[in-house]
Amino acid sequence: MSRRLAIVAVAMCIAATGSAFAQSPAQRDCEGPDPNAAIAACTAIVSAGKRVPPPAMIRALNLRGIAYVKLKDYDHAIADHTTAIGLDPSNPRSLNLRGLANRFKGEYDAAIVDYDAALAIQPNNGQFHSNRGYAYRWKGDLDHALADFNRAIQLDPTYAFAYGGRAMVLRLKLDFARAIPDHNMAIRFNPQYPPAYYNRGMTYEAQGDFPRALADYKQSLAMGAKSERVDQALRRVEQRIAAGVVAPAPAEPTPARNQQVNAAAAATPAVATATATAPAATSGPERRVALVIGNSKYVNTGPLANPQRDAQAFATLLSRVGFTQVTLKLDLPRDQMINELKAFAAAADRADWAVVYFAGHGLEVSGVNYLVPVDAKLQSDRDVSYEGVPLEQVLQAVDGTRKLGLVVLDACRDNPFIKTMTKSSGGARSVSAGLSHIEPDGAVLVAYAAKHGQVAQDGGAGANSPFMTALLKYVDTPGLEINLLFRKVRDEVMSATAKRQEPFTYGSLPSEAFYFRKP
Repeated sequence: MSRRLAIVAVAMCIAATGSAFAQSPAQRDCEGPDPNAAIAACTAIVSAGKRVPPPAMIRALNLRGIAYVKLKDYDHAIADHTTAIGLDPSNPRSLNLRGLANRFKGEYDAAIVDYDAALAIQPNNGQFHSNRGYAYRWKGDLDHALADFNRAIQLDPTYAFAYGGRAMVLRLKLDFARAIPDHNMAIRFNPQYPPAYYNRGMTYEAQGDFPRALADYKQSLAMGAKSERVDQALRRVEQRIAAGVVAPAPAEPTPARNQQVNAAAAATPAVATATATAPAATSGPERRVALVIGNSKYVNTGPLANPQRDAQAFATLLSRVGFTQVTLKLDLPRDQMINELKAFAAAADRADWAVVYFAGHGLEVSGVNYLVPVDAKLQSDRDVSYEGVPLEQVLQAVDGTRKLGLVVLDACRDNPFIKTMTKSSGGARSVSAGLSHIEPDGAVLVAYAAKHGQVAQDGGAGANSPFMTALLKYVDTPGLEINLLFRKVRDEVMSATAKRQEPFTYGSLPSEAFYFRKP
């Protein structure tokens, strides 16, 4: 969720916390717009302890929690709202606010529990239903999300955020005919909210209606939306309009050829390379390309058992299902990872499908995701930006594909770098193993082997990881549309790991059905 949307949401929650308590200067600052000043003022109130009446104490805790959310300090926000709930467990607003903080943190199940409790007290609160709908939407449970947005709109037919949330769910369900009217209603009831125009533009773009998408993106910018996502969307549709694209362009027919695997000499013993060219019979005239990277032999920490084996298995699988070009790279240092991504981006620009698979170590630093090359030392948290490869570079490599960009990341393993990494002076960076949630733009789908906060299992000796085992089973299944495919992978991995590992996907695809093997 964008910072602007977060600020709007917490502002709505301020309005939902009830009438203001007595307005001393500290209390006015406590609910002021400056989050740092609010935290200081609210802390002064909270520190007064028993001298503050319980209702005023609860309000100060909740307002301080809202200020922490604005600063993206979700742990402190959750702690404040939890204290407020302890003072009055029957206060639904405190539960709603903690649900909001949990949702922004990415703890969707915890958020849903909080919203459930709030709704048990106030079952006809449309805002609570809408907030739970957003949690279900980000969790990927679209049916429950749709039910909550429907109920919120039934309770308040003018609730713009519920219409906007329902529109996004309908887009994810590829029901564009119903999504656009909901976007229109969201704008009608909140016409000064820039993200509403951006979201409608995303739906128009998914339909291939680039002129209307362009108009909405421009409107969002004109109203003050400042983000790289909006800028990228604007440039993307401008390029498509300039190129005369009115629908995804078909690829030139590719003659069927016998499968060939050419082993290339590696620059160092730590690097192995292979490129496979396979017949395109199962994918018709489409050109599909893939870059598969398996990093096992980490120089400055212990090796990983399965990335090389999993990468080789996946590359072979993609060749078997008809990919035009599959490039397999093993144990890459940073410079070679970047060079391979650059070369692959050029191939992706000429392809209908572009797939990047990475197995190895990954981590998140202050909200930025990085893949770890085999030569990384990562002695300090600030070294990550110099020695890691940002996930954004991987997303850029598939951005130019004609129809579908797919990034598959098995990079959520128990990371030994975290244990030895020192904090740089100031200690402001947060570092965690695995990868944080993202919001890819355009027709790009990103699949994680394990959701944020979980560790992906590497598999036993001589076996593939549970995630790769499931991919090998379902990618080769004819007639399995890609969204359903990854849901089946999720269920398979959850079952194989006793629910300790839950794969997760991010992204919104256009209305075309995508198959590795067509029906």
